[in-house]
Amino acid sequence: MSKKVDLLKENEFKLLIKYMVPCILGMLGLSFCILIDTIFIGKKLGSTGLAALNLSLPTYNIFNALALTFGIGGATALSISIGEGNHKKGNEIFTTSIVGAVCVCIVISILNIFFIDEICYALGASEITFPYVKSYVGVILFFNWSFIFISVLNVFVRCDKAPKLAMTAMITANITNIILDYLFIFPMNLGLGGAALATSIGQMAGILILLLHFVKRNNTMSFKIKYFNFNSFLRIVKNGIPSFITELSAGYVIFIFNLAIFNMLGDLGVSSYSIINNIILIFTAVFYGLAQGVQPLVSVNYGSKNYSRVDRFLKLSSIIALILGVVFFSLCILFPKSFIGLFTSDTGSLLNTTVAGSKIYFFCLLFSGINMVNIGYLQAIEHSKKALLLSLLRGIIFITMYLLVLPKVLGVTGIWLSVPVTEFTTLIISLILVHKNNL
Repeated sequence: MSKKVDLLKENEFKLLIKYMVPCILGMLGLSFCILIDTIFIGKKLGSTGLAALNLSLPTYNIFNALALTFGIGGATALSISIGEGNHKKGNEIFTTSIVGAVCVCIVISILNIFFIDEICYALGASEITFPYVKSYVGVILFFNWSFIFISVLNVFVRCDKAPKLAMTAMITANITNIILDYLFIFPMNLGLGGAALATSIGQMAGILILLLHFVKRNNTMSFKIKYFNFNSFLRIVKNGIPSFITELSAGYVIFIFNLAIFNMLGDLGVSSYSIINNIILIFTAVFYGLAQGVQPLVSVNYGSKNYSRVDRFLKLSSIIALILGVVFFSLCILFPKSFIGLFTSDTGSLLNTTVAGSKIYFFCLLFSGINMVNIGYLQAIEHSKKALLLSLLRGIIFITMYLLVLPKVLGVTGIWLSVPVTEFTTLIISLILVHKNNL
């Protein structure tokens, strides 16, 4: 009961900080792992290694998309049930989410066994990059369960009033990954496969930390197979589909952006985009963390029909997203070479191409944070159709349209400009939908 009272009575700003900060640090986890991979691979294997890693990144987006379908989808329903005082329903939702995640892991494992080559070529691997992509993706697919379950459990543990433990789990994963990354890539010369193995083991270490929550007295979630409910499964998937589209579309954007930039600049363009995208991944993780941190606060108060607090949480998180966006954009525009230098020691064409592209691409930071908050808010109050619409517009429809049109008019500049224009257009529509949805 104390959990419900805390979320309903405590000061909104203090609650938001309490949940937002650990969540942001947690969401930085996988992005930070990818960042470390990119830095080490760039130093060890050069532009070919960077290109292969960038081609492999959509695999992570697929994992996150599937994990957040059951994580965010289930946690939203769980938090609303808590707000309603229905803890039995909460256990039903938790069990159903875990069963769904297990089924997904089994399917991915089967695909890895029989279709690994086809998967690598589908990601865009060429004759040059194929062996590198296969060595990385093969390991990631084998350990798919570690990536999916650290995301699913992290969301539920955070919603069960343990945001600090969720943060600790991700920090543990990060530290483990950094140490093993260095050992596997440099002294042991295991290349991209070693980087993937280090990241996978890091996720396993994080899972072990999260499992500690389920032996504590303050744990309110219980897994029993008899709690599985098909109607709850449908509710979870419905709630989680916007997160699925958001994450999957991130991989889609990488894929089609790689195609567009390759057609104009070749492997140099792909390597340049790889650097820019990895910088963006870190800032995007912060925005995701903010959106997910406010989710249980909105959902619990929405379930208790405390609509004035729901509105205040939305306004606070939107203001924070705007401030962070301005700060991130300013840093990237003022010090582009400092960020780019983390990934390459090149001082010629790669550096020049990346700097030129980043000065346009980084404008997306001004708008993307508020978009993520608005989509997360609509999910948190189970307005999944509106959240899904925004996710589709932002992640698939607008970006495809602008990548087809802008390069024909503006050349390479049009490619770099496509993402900022997508985010700005989405922002206009998201503000209209959220305003119409005022409680």
